[in-house]
Amino acid sequence: MRKIGKAQPAGESAYMDTREMDEGQAPNVHTLKVADNPDGTNDRDIDGLPEWMDGNDLIACENDSPEILIAGPDGSEEGAILRLGSKLVVGGSSKMGKTWSLIDLGLAVAAGGKWLGHFQCRQGMVLYVNLELRKHTAGKRMRWIGEKRGYFRGTGLRPEVSKAIKTWNLRGQCYDLIAMLSTARMRLKDKDAPKFSLIILDPIYKTYGDKDENSAGDMAALMLEIEQFADECNAAIAFAAHFSKGNQSGKEAIDRISGSGVMARDPDAIITFTNHEEEDCYTLDAVVREFPPVAPTVMQWDAPVMCPRVDLDPTKLRQPGKIKDTFGPRAEAIRQVLDESSSGEMGSADLILRAKAITQDNHSPGVWKQSINR
Repeated sequence: MRKIGKAQPAGESAYMDTREMDEGQAPNVHTLKVADNPDGTNDRDIDGLPEWMDGNDLIACENDSPEILIAGPDGSEEGAILRLGSKLVVGGSSKMGKTWSLIDLGLAVAAGGKWLGHFQCRQGMVLYVNLELRKHTAGKRMRWIGEKRGYFRGTGLRPEVSKAIKTWNLRGQCYDLIAMLSTARMRLKDKDAPKFSLIILDPIYKTYGDKDENSAGDMAALMLEIEQFADECNAAIAFAAHFSKGNQSGKEAIDRISGSGVMARDPDAIITFTNHEEEDCYTLDAVVREFPPVAPTVMQWDAPVMCPRVDLDPTKLRQPGKIKDTFGPRAEAIRQVLDESSSGEMGSADLILRAKAITQDNHSPGVWKQSINR
């Protein structure tokens, strides 16, 4: 028997075996049965790991690239985010709209539409695993987003969109990732089971169980289980993660996510929303493993969705204690009001109110702002 570092078989029984072996041992060291016979007989049957490949065999694998699920604005690799079989983490501060954005992503894939009004999605089946919201709340959010994005017909989602998104409402039912994946594997064996292109876990922390988000070993094991399931299904996996506490503007995008660095470095694509100096706006940074670099852009919370703000500079992140200068826009609005006034005479109070209304019309997220709790 040999000790193999950082090797962990998939499956519930294997997980239980390795957890038992970990007791009293160094983390991430698991025991695998590897044959020591000199002639190598049956080694591959025993170790269960892939064979070695030579260089040209590996190069030939580039022709087997999975399809792009979340492409750039024009549907190409330029600005693309995610392929089938890969993992995406969406990071942001608490209550900034991550769940709304994940529901938006699910509907965009189900409809073959644009996520965040920007990234073109390949149409496919979606499984949305809802671990936090009560069913009526999740349904209300899906309706609001569907209406806003134009996926509605009459009183409900268009039939083809509705059939393409399955929801699994597990709030208060199951927070054990191994049990979820085991049940999903069983259901997917059915000949009539859907072939998912995207599986959303919302929120990911509800799957931790007794794992510690600050433990590299625990988070690596969690990511391995998710990755193996993604490979089995040839489906992309998406989930959200919280930012750490404090100001994020001085950190690299990849370092803003809380907990172990595994959560920010293991996924194939990381998208972060960081507070912009403009109210209700966020700079979207994308770190991608398989595509050319994606230029940062600004998104505005136009409830219940995020929408691009191409007029804003993505480098202008909100700084703690800094008061935004509104004199310039307000002065321009006052000049506009004076130009529009036929008489040129308007009381100062009315002038200020009209100017304020203009700046709000130009920059505010809309009438839903006060009515929807993110």
